[in-house]
Amino acid sequence: MVLPIERRAFTRVTYSLAVIFLLMLVGAIAFHYLERLSWLDSFYLATVTLTTIGYGDITPTADATKIFVIFYSLGGVATVLFLMTSVA
Repeated sequence: MVLPIERRAFTRVTYSLAVIFLLMLVGAIAFHYLERLSWLDSFYLATVTLTTIGYGDITPTADATKIFVIFYSLGGVATVLFLMTSVA
């Protein structure tokens, strides 16, 4: 069954937003427990990392968090960029 173009575009956007939210949630949970940050600061750091803004006001201090950020930023940024270009 082939979906109409509007329905396919809506499905693609919905899927992309769900994956991005899931990535932000995983990052926030990791930052909350690894760095003992508040939930707001955890979501903030996850957003700043995934969008490659990198203000530098909150930085990882624990070695485990630094290792997590290496893989989170490489995989997360690549995934977000892929999803955004597939929606366009």
